[in-house]
Amino acid sequence: MRLWLLPHQSKNLPPPGHHPSIRSPAVPSSSAPLALALQSENLTTPPHRLPCLPPLGPSSSVPQSFPPFSRKTCPLSPATRHQSPANQPGIPILALMVRFTATIDKFDKQGEKTGWTYVVVPEEVALRLKPGCRQSFRVKGKLDDHPISRVALIPMGDGSFILPLNADMRRGTGKRKGAKLALSLEEDLAEQVMNGDFMACLADEPKAQAHFDSLAKGHQNYFSKWIDSAKTEETKATRIARAINALAKGMGYPEMLRAAKAERDRLR
Repeated sequence: MRLWLLPHQSKNLPPPGHHPSIRSPAVPSSSAPLALALQSENLTTPPHRLPCLPPLGPSSSVPQSFPPFSRKTCPLSPATRHQSPANQPGIPILALMVRFTATIDKFDKQGEKTGWTYVVVPEEVALRLKPGCRQSFRVKGKLDDHPISRVALIPMGDGSFILPLNADMRRGTGKRKGAKLALSLEEDLAEQVMNGDFMACLADEPKAQAHFDSLAKGHQNYFSKWIDSAKTEETKATRIARAINALAKGMGYPEMLRAAKAERDRLR
């Protein structure tokens, strides 16, 4: 993150310690006396919308520290961090990276979660990722050094969540039940794009399409992500066919995986 001093007219410099109000009219860039612009990868907030940053005086250098965030005046405060750009024009959505360590576990009998490998995301961690959220949401980041994205955290009803570890994640980390895992997570705000080939094939199978449409968005995404993760075109085609057959039989993603495992076990 770098701080830049924008061009200004020294005779119009504000007095030291002056903090402009976010409610003040926007100052045209052509006549802006002094402003701080925060240049980062995803920050587009105009300089005059950064009241929480102290202005520089004529002989000042980059400030060593900044005053605390204000929920009322600072556009980067926790109160506005998760609001959409449509509701807060010019204010970016900033995700918070949280790092913690968890032990990998596995469900024995837990309904549709039977056999799942997972790690627990404690309530205090979940509240830092997305304050006040009790529903499933998606995260990205790293499991040890293995990158992940668009992974759903599933609520457990007590404030904690679980992060299911699929086969790709287990292979990527090389770890199994009982091992320690270092997690670096932040909320993933990117929209999930459905696999085009899968959707085109699904349109030719009305029964499978109807069942797919009845599933929650998150469960629909499981199919698409599973297909997208295929390493070869042959594997991708096989997964599309298997997904459509399972959907035509009224199965969801977990039921499809359990049926496939049962079939493999039967053939051994």
